[in-house]
Amino acid sequence: MSMPVSTADPTARTITPNGLPLAILVISTVFLGLSIITVSLRTYIRIIKGSFGADDGFMVAGCVSTV
Repeated sequence: MSMPVSTADPTARTITPNGLPLAILVISTVFLGLSIITVSLRTYIRIIKGSFGADDGFMVAGCVSTV
């Protein structure tokens, strides 16, 4: 029984995304940034107006848990 020969480069540390993986990475990053900005602005306005409620707290917790 012979051992399988590996064709992987042992010095390679990262994989450079291209094509569809790159598109997914860029789109996910853009929408993460937009959601953080939106949640931050909504939270700021709700705190200033004094109407920060439980739904806003859950929204902030959900946003923080994804980062």
